[in-house]
Amino acid sequence: MSFKEISTYLFSFIFPLVYHNLRNNESTDYNLSLDERRKKYKDYRYILCEKCKQKIDMQDYYCLNCYYNETDNYKRYCNYVLCEKCKHEVNKRDYKCNGCYIMETDPEEKIRMRLGCCKECHQVNKNSIIGCVSCIIGHFKDDFDKWTSGNKDIDKLIQDDQLSFNSYSELLEWIPYNKFEKIKYIAKGGFSGVYSATWTDGQIKRWNPLSKNWERNGLRNKDCFKKVFIKACYYPGILKCFGITQVPGSFNYALVLEYMKDDLRSYLKKNYNSITWGQKLMIIKSICYGLHVIHDLELIHKDLHPGNVLIHDNILISDFGFCVLANKPPTNKNVYGVMPYMAPEILREQQHTLASDIYSLGIIMNEIITITPPFNNHPHDHFLVLDICQGLRPDTIITEIPNSLNFLKELKDLIERCWDANPKNRPTSREVCDIYLDILNNYTIQRQVEHSFDEYINTIINSSSTMGIHSEAIYTSRTLDLSPADLPEPTNYISSEEFISSRIVVQDMQTNERSECLDCMIK
Repeated sequence: MSFKEISTYLFSFIFPLVYHNLRNNESTDYNLSLDERRKKYKDYRYILCEKCKQKIDMQDYYCLNCYYNETDNYKRYCNYVLCEKCKHEVNKRDYKCNGCYIMETDPEEKIRMRLGCCKECHQVNKNSIIGCVSCIIGHFKDDFDKWTSGNKDIDKLIQDDQLSFNSYSELLEWIPYNKFEKIKYIAKGGFSGVYSATWTDGQIKRWNPLSKNWERNGLRNKDCFKKVFIKACYYPGILKCFGITQVPGSFNYALVLEYMKDDLRSYLKKNYNSITWGQKLMIIKSICYGLHVIHDLELIHKDLHPGNVLIHDNILISDFGFCVLANKPPTNKNVYGVMPYMAPEILREQQHTLASDIYSLGIIMNEIITITPPFNNHPHDHFLVLDICQGLRPDTIITEIPNSLNFLKELKDLIERCWDANPKNRPTSREVCDIYLDILNNYTIQRQVEHSFDEYINTIINSSSTMGIHSEAIYTSRTLDLSPADLPEPTNYISSEEFISSRIVVQDMQTNERSECLDCMIK
């Protein structure tokens, strides 16, 4: 009904009706005609109705509150009704008067009013978003005999996850291989191939009680299986796992993971000239948080490097193929990973710890800042392993940092703590996150000098003579054949000006030996 129609209705029907019905009633302010009211209350803008004591405008024809209480027009032409208990206005679409609901003390009634009841079992829902958890779990159990992976351990893993259902976003399921389209090979990982594909059905969205089936949404995913870390794939900062599938005609199983466009290494390479300091700091923040989530689950990643940090709409840590429980003893002595990101104690074939992940984090943080891969001008061989154990670390930002860029000095100190030779001196992932948040706050305060800082750091990077990649530099995970007995005890970093590479020492020794032999030949 338009405003014009409402006005016409009021003046032609309701107002005359009110005056007709109330003309013979007992005289009150409510019954006064407009002229009488103007004369009586000429010095007032508002008056109080003598019946309901509500404030009304002196120019009004009548008290609306009294009119609504004494006629049925309010119920017919208004979207609100009056609560019989508290006399407050209640929207007709509401289940109950909000005022009365607040005054009620029965907790079960409050839960029922807030979450509603299940249409199937008529019990109170446990969650307002996902609905009745017990019924959903029952539907999962009904489907157990409709699928199998062919492996009892995998079947039990998926079934246990579904029986402890808490959220659709944390649901693990068996996905038949024929549900994937446009399967495309991307690259070879440390233990398996990596593919992209379109999951035609998509993840379960909700249970539809009318069709008695699952509603799904189609989306894109990746493939890459390790039982111990499945629970980690439900947390922010970590690549999400949707389920498990099997390649037809083989015994190979694959994890169905969230699709990500780039890894950190390729992202930095593509955006070398355009990435801002704000973007760098946000990337570091996401990686720090993701690693803290892993460590909080008492897991060790063991192979953290930019190739395992994926970027799409957000930044996530991936590739848990080598991941283990923090309290689990080592099963073998093989050294596996990307050499520049491996802690010196790991190169000496010692056990992986949470601190060894922190070392890798420090190397990654420095790479993001400088946009330069670690040891990019060195062959990644036995001599580099010797140098790392003797304290050699990647080049950092220049040591002379202006006072106006104090946050940068704090960031440099944090990085150097992370790659300390002594694992006991390295901060925990929680400490890293806390310190880094303080650094971000300082950066926000000093942001007015960001332009001059970008100019300053870009000058350093562009003038660097180490931007090329050595032909023997390898940035993919591999098994390293090392002799830990020949490696020295790890020591802390000394300045690059004072550091003498093991490669140079050996070359000098070989030169001296050749000189001595030549002297003998001359004699």
